[in-house]
Amino acid sequence: MRRGRRWGTAFLIVGVGGVFVAYIGLGGPMQCTQTAAVIQVGDRYFYASDFNRVLDQQDRYLQERLGEGYDRRQADEWLKQATQSALIRQAILAQEAQRLGLNASLGEERAAVKAIPGLTDDQGRVDRESYERFYLYEYGSEDAFRRVLRDDLLAAKMQRLLLASAFVSDAEARDAVLYAGQEIRLAYVAFEEDPDEAAETVTDEDVTTFLSTSAERVKTLYEERRDQFVQDEAVQARHILIQVAPDATEGEVAEAETRAAAARTRVEGGEEFAVVAEEISDDPGSKQSGGDLGYFNRGQMTPPFEEAAFAAVPGELVGPVRSDFGFHVILVEARREAGEQTLEQVQADLARELLAQDRAGAALRVRAETLRDAQNESGSLEQAARNEGLTLERTSWVSRRPDGFVPGIGASLALQDAAFSLTPEAPSSPRIFEVQGKQILIQLLERRGPEEEAMELAIANERERLLSARRNEILEQWINSRRRALSAEGQLYVNLAALDQPSGR
Repeated sequence: MRRGRRWGTAFLIVGVGGVFVAYIGLGGPMQCTQTAAVIQVGDRYFYASDFNRVLDQQDRYLQERLGEGYDRRQADEWLKQATQSALIRQAILAQEAQRLGLNASLGEERAAVKAIPGLTDDQGRVDRESYERFYLYEYGSEDAFRRVLRDDLLAAKMQRLLLASAFVSDAEARDAVLYAGQEIRLAYVAFEEDPDEAAETVTDEDVTTFLSTSAERVKTLYEERRDQFVQDEAVQARHILIQVAPDATEGEVAEAETRAAAARTRVEGGEEFAVVAEEISDDPGSKQSGGDLGYFNRGQMTPPFEEAAFAAVPGELVGPVRSDFGFHVILVEARREAGEQTLEQVQADLARELLAQDRAGAALRVRAETLRDAQNESGSLEQAARNEGLTLERTSWVSRRPDGFVPGIGASLALQDAAFSLTPEAPSSPRIFEVQGKQILIQLLERRGPEEEAMELAIANERERLLSARRNEILEQWINSRRRALSAEGQLYVNLAALDQPSGR
C-alpha cells in the first residue's frame, strides 16, 4: 500500500490541478472509423488508440519518476480512471476555448513542436526526419498530430484565462504563516464531574419523578447502549483450589485430591464454603473473598472447570474437578440465562445515572462560574485560582491542530480558537469550555511565532502554496460544473468497455 501511494501521488502531479504535460497528445477530434468511441465530449471523440496512447505516456512518466517503487499492475485501474479524467478535462477546456473564439496560430504550433525533446538539431531547427518519425509513430499522421497539438494549445489558453483571477495577497500569506507557525502555552483549571458522589443524593422518589418527566432521555440512552444489555449465559460460583504442579508425581496428585475431597466433606458437614476457602484455598485471586469468582461466561475459565460449573444447578456442590491448576471444589450460587434486558428492567438504573450526571454537571457549573466571576474581578485566572485554593495546570507548547487537541485538556476547536485569540493585555478567557465532561477555564501564559528574518521566505512560500491551491480549486469547480452540464445535455459519454474492442485507424 505504501508503494501504491507513491505512484498515486506522482500521478496527481500529472493529472490534477490543470498540470498538463506539453503536447503528449491528450486528444483532439478524430476523423476516423472505429467500432466505438471510448469517450465523447461534444464534438471530440477518443478511441482506444487515443486512450491507450495517453495511458502509456503516463505510465512511462511514472516509471521514470518512481523507478523500482512503481508497479504497473497495481497502478492499472488508477491509470485508467485518471487517464479518463485527463482526456475529459482537456477536451472540455479546448472545446470551451474554441467556443470563445480562441485559436492556436501556426507560429504557436511551430514553437510547440520545437519544444518537444528530440525533434530539433543543434541550431534549434526542427529535423524533418525526426519530426516525421515522431508523428507517425505516436499519431499515425501529421494531421492527427496537429489536431491534438491545437487542442493542447487551446486547453492551455483556456486554463490561463480561468486562472487569471486567482490571487493571494501578502497579507493573506502572512496571516496563514502566523496561523500555522504560532505556538502558545496555557494555564488552565479543569473541574471534573463526579457522578458517583452525586448518585448518593438520588432517591427512589427522585428516580420515579425523573421517569415521569424524562422517559425519552432514558429510552435514548437505552438504545445507545443496547449492546450492553445483551447477556450471555453465565454462572456465579465460588471455588476452593488445591494446587498441583503439572509435573507432580502420582503421590502428590493423590494427596492433593484427598485434600480437596476433605474440603468438600467439611462443607457438606455444615461449614461455610467461604470460611473453608479462606482457610485452605491455594487461589490467591479469590482466597480472601471466600473463593468468590463472581459471574463468568463460557470461554472464560479452564475447560474442565467450566464444564463442571455450567452443568451444575444453583446450590450444587461439585468436585473435586481436575484442571491444569489442580483440584477444584465448586459451589454454583446462581445462574443467568442468555437473553436481553428490556428497557423496563433497566430504566430505573439508567434514570438514576442520568440524574446523577445532571446533578454533578450542575454542581460543576456552579464551581466553574464562581471561579470565572473571581477571575473577572481579579483580571487573572491565575490569581483567582490561587485565591480559591485551586490547582492551576500548565500545558506544554501548543500549536494549532485540525482536531483542536490541546495536551492535558482534550480536543475542542472552540477552546483552541479562543486560546490563540488571547493577548498579553487580555490573557484570560471569560468563557467556560466543556471538554470531555470537564468544565475548563484558560489563560494565556506565553506566545511565540516564526522569527522575523524567516518570515519573508515563509510568506513567499505560503503565498505560492495558497495560490496553487486556489487555482486548483477554481479549475476543479469549473471543470466539474461543465462536466455536469455536458452530461445533462447528453454531450459527455464514457464507454471503457470499448477499450477491449479491436480498433484501427
